[in-house]
Amino acid sequence: MARGQATTKVTTNREEIRRWVESKGGWPARVKGTERGNDPGLLRIDFPGFGGIEALAKMSWDDWFKWFDKKRLALVHQPSTRFSKLIARDTATAKAGIRATPRRATGAKRATAARGAAKRATTKRATTKRTTTAKRTTAKLSRVGKKPAAVGTTRRGATAGRASAKRATTRATTSKRTGAKRTKRGAAKRSTAKRASR
Repeated sequence: MARGQATTKVTTNREEIRRWVESKGGWPARVKGTERGNDPGLLRIDFPGFGGIEALAKMSWDDWFKWFDKKRLALVHQPSTRFSKLIARDTATAKAGIRATPRRATGAKRATAARGAAKRATTKRATTKRTTTAKRTTAKLSRVGKKPAAVGTTRRGATAGRASAKRATTRATTSKRTGAKRTKRGAAKRSTAKRASR
């Protein structure tokens, strides 16, 4: 930097901008005829004796800063002189020495934190839902699938066992009766043969 050349700063800090402007006797302003609806149009910083260059209208700091943020502007100025100009904030971020407006920076941090919390909550709900669904499915399978099948199998086994025992008993009874009949027939035949031989 050459000797005697003023230092140029870039900032979006509201307090710094207002303090510098008022220390030089200036005020916030807009260019007349550039407004569109609620939009005040081009913003400027005015100083005594400068208003004749452009037709400027004075603004309140609250309104000026509201549109300063909406239009995403940054102020380039020389602290030791009255030089200033407004540039796009995206361009200003590439310049050294820029300081973000504390209120907007805080808002951005809060928004980021809120998005992170919402994302974590969504992930937690999804995990809980999956876990609950898995538990319900396991419980349902246990109630409907496994236990009834085991009970059914046991009942069928018991029924089959009783049927087999009944059939075996019936067979034994039938065999016993058949044997008794055969024995009676044999005795009758022997008695008839004995009488015939006499």
